[in-house]
Amino acid sequence: MKKIDRLFASNNEVEEIKRGGRKPFLVKFKEFWIRSYYETKLSIKAETKKQFFIDMLWMILGNTVLAFGTQVFIINNELITGGVSGISIIIGWLSPDGLVDINLIITIITWALFFIGLLLLGLKFAFKTLVATIIFPPLLYLFSMLVKEFPWLSLSNDGIGMLLGAVFGGFCVGTGCGFTFIGGGSTGGVDCLSLAANKYLHIKTSIMAFFIDASIILIGFIVKKDLTLCLIGIVSAFVAAIMIDKVFIGQTSSYIAFIVSEKSEKISDRINSELERGTTLFSSEGGFTRNRRYVVQVVFDRKEYRDIKNIIAEIDPKAFVTIMHAYEVNGYGFKKLKKNKFTLNEIIAEDKKRSFGGKENEDE
Repeated sequence: MKKIDRLFASNNEVEEIKRGGRKPFLVKFKEFWIRSYYETKLSIKAETKKQFFIDMLWMILGNTVLAFGTQVFIINNELITGGVSGISIIIGWLSPDGLVDINLIITIITWALFFIGLLLLGLKFAFKTLVATIIFPPLLYLFSMLVKEFPWLSLSNDGIGMLLGAVFGGFCVGTGCGFTFIGGGSTGGVDCLSLAANKYLHIKTSIMAFFIDASIILIGFIVKKDLTLCLIGIVSAFVAAIMIDKVFIGQTSSYIAFIVSEKSEKISDRINSELERGTTLFSSEGGFTRNRRYVVQVVFDRKEYRDIKNIIAEIDPKAFVTIMHAYEVNGYGFKKLKKNKFTLNEIIAEDKKRSFGGKENEDE
């Protein structure tokens, strides 16, 4: 610990270079690994044993569902849906007589991309991806053996079987990824390329991920020359994207209501007193009538949906109400808002604070 902190303690040198102009590559590289080391260390310290256990269960469950869908529906039907499985299937097609084991190719590519992610994105990314990198390939082999042992797990080779494979494969892949993300992990694979492009080239992650998957599907179409297979793969990719959105992003049950009424203050008071939900009143003017009145904004949970509507209906049945689904709500009464961007000095100070109970140790 002492050696590492002394190695990473020369921040005055870094600050001097900052003031002098553009930082040399070696200094930037050093700063990157310092930050990566301390961010990973702090994230481990900040998590309780219970939360760590729950996160691990989510990640294991997610990778199990992901491996099942990939092996039983995607690989078994040779569907190109992007990602590591798509690359591996294409390599399998190009190999002599298809003798290369797809699962072995997936394992090699998965570990190769893990080390690329470690070099380009740091320890924090590698730590989040480690679980998937370790357990995903063995699970693929396990489900591969089950498919061979129980042939009834395989779908028919006709068009209906392939379409069902695409739909249920996409469902399992998206659900598995969503569960892994809930646990705070990453499925790794080509995601590291998207994140690296965002970090170094400032390309949006979603755009880069789409470009990579689209390129894999296009290459698969060129190699196989089968339009039906290509389109079915696209269907599977869309289903996976929808399921990730539903499972991970759409897991919140919060809503936002905007209430325009002549009795806005009464509605606000009832919501505050009966539901104990904070409201926001802001002045508005009707575009046609030019009437000025207050608009009530309130964020509430799914179980309070009916109560909100009943309160509005009782006070002002003619009120104009807009209710929208909120993907994420942070703040009082909801999820705590966490600061996730620290300077390097703040990270090191926070680490020392947690290590020594808030007391600075001069010898360290």
